[in-house]
Formats: sequence, structure tokens, C-alpha cells
Amino acid sequence: MNMKDETASAENYTAHKKDEPANPSEVVDLVVDVTKNLGSAFGREARAMAGRVSEQLSETVEAGVERGADALGSFVRAMHAAAQEVEPEAPGLARTLDDVARNVDGFADTIRGRTISELVSSAAKLARRNPTIFLAGTILAGFAVSRFVRSSAPATNTNEG
Repeated sequence: MNMKDETASAENYTAHKKDEPANPSEVVDLVVDVTKNLGSAFGREARAMAGRVSEQLSETVEAGVERGADALGSFVRAMHAAAQEVEPEAPGLARTLDDVARNVDGFADTIRGRTISELVSSAAKLARRNPTIFLAGTILAGFAVSRFVRSSAPATNTNEG
């Protein structure tokens, strides 16, 4: 049977089927096939969308990490300036401020340029190695974030006038 014969045969079958009531099992099979195809297409689109969202979220977080590292750099410069200012009166405090500034600068360099998965992996390793330091760091980070959010929130006018 050639292609022309197959097409004619399919058309005859379709024309013949239009005159007959549909077989319920064929309808169920057709609905199941359509549902599977829709489910498969929906699943592919959902996975693709989740991948795009994940990629955009990672890029956003990584950009935030870079901004955070830059902000830490500003903090380090301020600490060094403060250390220089207090050195004549309190050389011990000045050394402590410089030490803290060097540690913060090292941390900023450590997080700069790393992916979110690398940062999460490092945090998980730290949590396993030293849970006390991890917990203390998490509390301090939460406090710092809450202060930052509070300070960057728009001021509300409580005076009724």
C-alpha cells in the first residue's frame, strides 16, 4: 500500500467513524493520550521555567554577594581609618581594629566571585565542623540584616498634622 492509498484509507475510516457512535474505550484511550501529551508538555515547560527562575535567582544572589563584599570593603576602610585616628591614645585598640579589619577583608575576598552553590557548600561544611561558630555567625548575620533593612526602609511620618 502506498502513501496515497494509506491517506485514502484513513479518510474512509474517519468518514465511516463519523457515522458510527464512538467506541467508549477508543474515546478513553484518546483522552488518556491527550492528557499524557499535555502533562508531558506541561512538565517540560515547568522544568524549563524552574531552571530559568533558578538561574536568575542565582545571578541575583551572586550580584548581592558582590555588593556585600564591596560594602565590607568600605567597612574595612572605615575601620582602618578609625584605627589610625585612635592609635595615639589607644594603640592596643588600634591594633585590634586593624586585626578585625584584616579578618573582615579576608572574608570579603573569600566570598567575592563565588557561586551560590559554593557559598552554600562552604556554609554547610562550617556548620558541620563548628556548629557553635556557625550559630553565632547566623545570629550576627540576622542581626546585621535586620538593622540594614530597618535603616533602609522609608521613614514613616507618625505626626498627624
